[in-house]
Amino acid sequence: MKVRISSLYVSFHVFLINFAFYIISYFLAIHYPIIQIVHILYSIVFRHILPHITCHFTFIN
Repeated sequence: MKVRISSLYVSFHVFLINFAFYIISYFLAIHYPIIQIVHILYSIVFRHILPHITCHFTFIN
């Protein structure tokens, strides 16, 4: 039980960090065109991380 909660806790923090970085990179991309490339690459990573978090939620439930 403790291991399951800690894995969810870590994945949720990873989600928050990724979501914050995603928003920051989006606003920076408006001002700096080079960051648009980083934003596109990061959005791909962001979509790959989301299914892992939902797996953690379904695993506990």
